[in-house]
Amino acid sequence: VGSQFFLSPLITADSMIISGTSADEGKLIALNFDGSKRWELNLGTPIQSSGVNIDKLGNFYIVAGYNLFAVSKEGTIKWILGDQRINPAAASSFSPDGNTLYIAAFNSSLLAVNISNGTIKWEFGSASLLASPFVDSQGNIYFIPKPNTSDSSNTALYSVKDDGNIRWQFDFNVIATAGFYGAT
Repeated sequence: VGSQFFLSPLITADSMIISGTSADEGKLIALNFDGSKRWELNLGTPIQSSGVNIDKLGNFYIVAGYNLFAVSKEGTIKWILGDQRINPAAASSFSPDGNTLYIAAFNSSLLAVNISNGTIKWEFGSASLLASPFVDSQGNIYFIPKPNTSDSSNTALYSVKDDGNIRWQFDFNVIATAGFYGAT
């Protein structure tokens, strides 16, 4: 029997509880406040991320495998963005206006996804981002990509505008060689 874990629960404004498990190829489960099951959705790919996001309309977003799933509050899949750059273990962060979801990526630091249609608006960087980005109230995105240890790159904190252009970069003047990198 392989290992399994469970998603941290999310509670909606109408008292629906969303959680899930990595078992059975990734299940997303919605419960009523009394604990009865409202719906269950098998995503068909393992869930490795620790969280689910919810938009202003009540739709859910979850990374499973190399896919970002958009799921309606009724439990149906709205769209799937499949991309090998998506980091299956990272959670995502919303823009302040709720129209863009920022996702940690491999071989690209950050992907900006238009949630209305599941397309990538832009990408930033060439180093893998191993943790979730965070976003301030002005829409600026902050993250620490994994440094390239083959060329002794310094660890740096980046601030990127909501259009994908860099605001600034702060070099820590530390060469990180192992461990977990990210700003969460």
